Amino acid sequence: MFFLQHNDNSFIWQLAIVNLIMSLHFYLLGPESYPAAIPNIGNIFRNIISAYT
Repeated sequence: MFFLQHNDNSFIWQLAIVNLIMSLHFYLLGPESYPAAIPNIGNIFRNIISAYT
């Protein structure tokens, strides 16, 4: 049932927005949380690239 969806673009963009919000959250927590924000920034670019390819 869940595998019948052929167009994942809206889901990919939602993931990019969630990763953006989480990156901002980790950034605002302070310098000790910067390493946690870096993978989320990478995920943002990965989601945007996968939306176009």
